[in-house]
Amino acid sequence: MPLRVGKSRKTVSGNIRREIKAGKPQKQAVAIALNKARKSGAKIPKHAKVARARGLISDAAMKKHYGPS
Repeated sequence: MPLRVGKSRKTVSGNIRREIKAGKPQKQAVAIALNKARKSGAKIPKHAKVARARGLISDAAMKKHYGPS
């Protein structure tokens, strides 16, 4: 079944569930769903650590993404 087009959290999580149900590993399912969201216009950096190093996202965003260190 094809993935839904969209960038909302509900759409992305639904796409992840579909991919996992289709037998893909969780990390691969997340990558596929986020890629689909990026193509729909979501502003999600490819790699948060790389984006931080380039100054594209703040320390607060990194803490939100990876948790407090």
